[in-house]
Amino acid sequence: MGYKDDAPTKDIADAPTKDIPNAMISDITFASLTDVGLVRDHNEDYYGFFEPDGEGLLTTKGRLFVVADGMGGHAAGEVASQIAVKTIGKIYFSVGANVDIAEALRTSIEAANGEIIDEARKNPEKEGMGTTVSALSLVGNSAVVANVGDSRTYHIRDNDITQISHDHSWVMEQVRAGELTPEQAENHPYGNVITRNLGSKTTVEVDTFGPIDVMADDIFLLMSDGLSGLVKDDELLALATSFPPKKAAEKMVALAKKRGGHDNITIQIVKINGAVDKMVGKTGVIRVRKRPLNIVAVALALLTVVLVVAAVFLLSKLKTPIEPPDAVPSVFDVNVVNPVGMVFGDGMLHILDVESIVTCDPILPPNTETSKRNVNKIPLPEKIGKPLAIMYAETLPTVTTLEVMGILENEDKRKDTISFSTYNLDKSEWSDGATFKVPVGKRETPSAMMSLDNNIYFIFSGRLFWASTVGKSKIEEEWELKDPAVGFAFPFYENDSKFVSPPGFIYMDGGRFNLLHAGERVSREICPDSEPFSVKIVDTKMIGEGDLSIASTDEMYRVDLIKKEIYKVPAPPDGLNGNIVKIAIGGDVLYLLVKGDDGQYKIVPVGDVHGVGAAEPLCK
Repeated sequence: MGYKDDAPTKDIADAPTKDIPNAMISDITFASLTDVGLVRDHNEDYYGFFEPDGEGLLTTKGRLFVVADGMGGHAAGEVASQIAVKTIGKIYFSVGANVDIAEALRTSIEAANGEIIDEARKNPEKEGMGTTVSALSLVGNSAVVANVGDSRTYHIRDNDITQISHDHSWVMEQVRAGELTPEQAENHPYGNVITRNLGSKTTVEVDTFGPIDVMADDIFLLMSDGLSGLVKDDELLALATSFPPKKAAEKMVALAKKRGGHDNITIQIVKINGAVDKMVGKTGVIRVRKRPLNIVAVALALLTVVLVVAAVFLLSKLKTPIEPPDAVPSVFDVNVVNPVGMVFGDGMLHILDVESIVTCDPILPPNTETSKRNVNKIPLPEKIGKPLAIMYAETLPTVTTLEVMGILENEDKRKDTISFSTYNLDKSEWSDGATFKVPVGKRETPSAMMSLDNNIYFIFSGRLFWASTVGKSKIEEEWELKDPAVGFAFPFYENDSKFVSPPGFIYMDGGRFNLLHAGERVSREICPDSEPFSVKIVDTKMIGEGDLSIASTDEMYRVDLIKKEIYKVPAPPDGLNGNIVKIAIGGDVLYLLVKGDDGQYKIVPVGDVHGVGAAEPLCK
């Protein structure tokens, strides 16, 4: 389902999501949200908010927020994160009042580590499970933070954001030691190698920070790396300061999912309203259970106690909100002449045609006339030349673009001029663009492009090119291809624990899947020494981390490059009645651009992009 800038998270993708709406407790407003993401089949993140029953503990221990990111495979990571959050919440408030806050946090996290190890010993199937954790305690007018691993806590004040916690990862430790720059760390091959977590050793070193003086309008963010790994600090700042906590949390999760959602995503946002030293009445403990398919809503009921006592809130029972009617993707005709590319972005399908980009809304509310699909045509400027390929991109939460590759007329018979232009969907205007000269070759071969980290990867005329858009603006390297097909770039993992390659370019050549390593500038096969893929591919699209959809003229597949497995996607119930030309992914829906037997084009939604049935090995 499509991303809409003002849409709640449940409208972004058919993934299990749970949240707590804005909850105001006299002096703070907070919201919590977790989402399974677009790739994982279950959620190993867990979070909790705790407030003691008695005013005495509230005075000495305050309120506690915890986020944990479990590790260890199916079920085990989920168990570890739940144990961590519940144990920390229990032990933190049970230690003596004479123990300072930092020590109370450290003691509770150490106890959680012991509980996880004990659980793994009792249940061998959970051996190896672990979790990261970040915790925030708000007591009076001060805050204390503790963490283990790479779950983060940020502090926002006066339009400035600061990461309080320390990432316990190999790369960030090298940055702190001065061995790597932050720029080098951003796409380092070992970027997600964790050096500390709960559950791996009988003793754990806990970092604590504070006390930090708290002021009115301060904002604290606690999150798992499924969010911090995809949303930049300045974007977190912009969203947290522009919207109430609940809306900001929804937009942060939505942005992470737009960028692939390759991990579970969890965020807690706590805004200080003022008068932080005030006492409040009992609000209880919020505990959110794992893996519900419905969104959990927590209603706060206002009670009048006495005339001189301020209103307080009590946690009401959990209930399921009334959901809006499901959106309906359906088959519909599109008026295009010679489509060369199709992408999904910003809730719309964008089809690159001969003279324009045709945009249309593929999802309609029930009982809506198909003529109201918001079809629009974006004329192509002359500087693009003959269009070849299109991609959707976004740089900031409010900046969405379409990038178009074309070929310009050139009198030099030895060189072709390839153009790249960007259309800003928010401002409805084209950029100046860039051009590159490449050797003349077989222009009829498929073209593809992807821009990433100030580089452009593109397939044209039987070659794969790598060009820089910064400073040099020239072709850096090129590779001769045997039988090229379309490709795209994305971060690629080969297992759950080690980041094998920084963002690179995945493409097909001669029926084989290849990865162009962006750091080493070498290309390697995903399935070396295996039989080439026998089906002629007409289009490919990324689904998630290491996961892609591919299509021939009449068949669709999902390819898991991590597990090296392939699944067949069933055809639509009414059949194709034509040939597949292009495909696009919107949420969990696979959209096909089909050329009918009558020569007309139509959009055919196929439902679940992940496919069904038993997997077959990719590398045969």
